[in-house]
Order: sequence, then C-alpha cells, then structure tokens
Amino acid sequence: MLPTTIIACSTPSDHLFCGELSKCPEGSTSPLIKIVDGVDTVVGFSVYYNDECKKKTFASVMHYKQQLCDLTGICQKTSPGPYTPKQIPPPTEISLSNKFIKLTKSEDVANTESCGKPTNPGSSLPIDLTPWTVNVNTPNDNGYIYNPATLISKRHVVVAAFALFQDKPAKYFDGTAVDLSKCQNNVMEISTEIIKKTSVDLSTCNDPSKCGSQISKQVKSAVYFGVCEPEVRAFGVVLLEMDSDLPAELPYFVPSCIPEKKVPEVGDSLHLHSIGQDKNKQYTRRISVAKTGKCTKGYRMYCQICATQTDCNEHSNGGFSRTQNGREVLIGVMYYHDSTCTVEDLVSMEVLSDLFCLYAGICNTKSTVNATGQKHGGKDSQKQSVPQKQAGNPKKPDGAEETGDGGDDSKVDAASSCLLTIYFSAVAFSLMSTLFGF
Repeated sequence: MLPTTIIACSTPSDHLFCGELSKCPEGSTSPLIKIVDGVDTVVGFSVYYNDECKKKTFASVMHYKQQLCDLTGICQKTSPGPYTPKQIPPPTEISLSNKFIKLTKSEDVANTESCGKPTNPGSSLPIDLTPWTVNVNTPNDNGYIYNPATLISKRHVVVAAFALFQDKPAKYFDGTAVDLSKCQNNVMEISTEIIKKTSVDLSTCNDPSKCGSQISKQVKSAVYFGVCEPEVRAFGVVLLEMDSDLPAELPYFVPSCIPEKKVPEVGDSLHLHSIGQDKNKQYTRRISVAKTGKCTKGYRMYCQICATQTDCNEHSNGGFSRTQNGREVLIGVMYYHDSTCTVEDLVSMEVLSDLFCLYAGICNTKSTVNATGQKHGGKDSQKQSVPQKQAGNPKKPDGAEETGDGGDDSKVDAASSCLLTIYFSAVAFSLMSTLFGF
C-alpha cells in the first residue's frame, strides 16, 4: 500500500482525477482505497502513469456509480457475499453515413457453412491454407503501406485499428485528427475521406495463377470497435466493407470464421495467419504456431488478450485462429508484438463478436432442414484498381514505445475506457469489503 495525495490533473475531466504516490509502485494497476466510516472503500482505479511513475491518473468510481449498478447489480454501499451480475443488454446499432450491406440470412448460412475451410486442405503451402489473409492498403508519401487483414465474408474484412489511425491523441494515416467524441459505446464510424483512400488488396501471394494477382477493391464502409477514450491510445479493430463481393470465379478466397461471443479462454494450438518476410525479404503468407496466455504486463484493455508465437517472425502480423470442428475460427487480431514474439497483444474477436453480427450480418446462422431434407437459410431481401504498393513493416505501431517493464503508456487499464461496456472481475470485488460510498 502506498500513501497517495490527490493533485490537479493537467487536463480537467469529470470522470478522471490524479494522484501523487509516495514512491513508484510495483505492478501495472491498482485500486485507490480511502477509509470511509472505518472501512476500506474503493474510490478509483488507476488508468495510466503521467510523465513520471509517481503520478497516476485514476478513473472515478463515483462517476460510474449508476453504470456499475446497471451492469453488475452492485447498487448499495456495502455488498457482502457474491454478487449476481445483471443481464447485459445486446449492443445498439449506431447510425452510419456509409451504411453496410449486411449479409442476408441465407448469405450468413452459406458463410457459416464455407468459412474456415481451405479449398485445398491437403496442401502444405501457406498460400493454400490461409486463403482469408488479405491486405488493407493506405497511402503514404511513397505509395501505399499494406496492413495484413482477414477476410470474414465475401465482402467484409477486419483489420487492426492502427492500419487506419494511431498515436495519442489519435490521428488518421493522413495526419488528420480522429474525433473520438463521435464514438458511442465503443463504436465509431470511420471518416468518409479516409474510407475513400482505403482499399483491400487480394494479391498476397507470388503466383498470379493461384491468387488473382493485382485484384484490389475499394472500401465503401468502415466502423471501429474498441477503446474510445480520448486520453488513451485506441485499441481495437476496424470492420471494412468492400464495394463489391468477391468474384465467384475466384474460389481460392475463403473467409475465416468468427467466434461466438464469450469470455476469452487461455489455450494453445493456435495459428497466426499473417503476412511476413521470407529469407529473401519478400512478403508472403505465413502460418505460425502460437498460444494464448495470461496477460501479465502493462495495462489491460477490456478487449485484450495475450499470446506467444513459437515460430517467431518479427515482421509478421495478422489474425490468430483456433481450429474448431475442422475449421479455422478467428479469435484475435494482433495489435502489438515485440521482436521475440513473447509479448503479443491481440484484440479479442470473442469479446466483439456480437458487433460483427449487428453491423455486417455475420451471425454464424446455421441452416435448418425441413421434412423433405431441404436446407433453408431464411428469405433474402437485398471497381477494381491497381494501387502502387510499398511493403510496410507490420510491427508495433509508430509512437508505441517499448519499455523494459512492460509499462508502455499506450497500454492502459480498462477502468476509464471500459467501465461502461462489459466485463467486471468477481475476484477483484470479493477482495474488497466495500466497493464505493454514496
């Protein structure tokens, strides 16, 4: 325990406050406790360090009092014994200027039946075994920077958010500011001007006869899912919709499956489907063995999971998948990694899964069989360019410094950014006799 003095923050906020600790703390995050009526009371959760380690910013528990009550059922000053969380309502779709063309029910059934299965499963070539790996292209002064991405339907792609914006405060790749005030419940539409400059390149292998060399599609809609607090680095993914479906004559493009919504689990036997450099410094598709593990360093995001590659390539980036019932299911998208591949921070697709159903219609709908044995998936309602391409380094995003103790200030605790969203730890609450005072 470290004595802490409340001090003024450099940037005033109604949900954050600052404190100066008696010395630099060990560990990544901790609650701020105040004795109220003779009992320990949690009044804040640390968010991130300021310019020096003894000064920290805290999220105010009192500010989120009603949201804590609504989401967890903890609505009284004292909460003895285990708590019973309330049912979390499904997300509500925000209004978009560039609307998505969602999969119809029958399209979703077809996507569910075909996803995650390579057309040539007997092959040992990554080209054949990762047909969902594509590139998202964004321009820079020298041409285009590619960002490895994952095809999740015949017209939808998911990519790490740093492909379109990064830094703190957030900026798009063209230097324009990201207006995070437009973010609603951790969802934000991408600027139309940015969408117009973004394309999906399907030419990720070296054999034009196999993978449709020089096929590129313009992006027509884009929305961000993830951390949206203006004080911290955005950590999430971007859902993109191409301006047309994949051509039917290109059967070697197969979408990856997306998972059901659930709390992420730690496990091994995972695969990183990426684009990395070979021994000749050429960028090509790769598959690396990996496993998820407990996140132990830095600050935690609500949609973050951690992993380690056993076959390390520091120039690789992309989607992590788990084999389920013979299919590859995308469980995470890589956001940060280091040169040793021992610290990999992923955006969890399991946490965000319901948003892909809401905005893209990718809902893992199963087909039904009637008395005649016929399958039914429900009733339906319902440009190519060749950009100059420059191979970018899909390593840690610019501006994200590495530190020896894992205390990167771009990795922040979920206390301020995600109290309004989903998961609370029963273990953390059980250690405290009182959560907050009214």
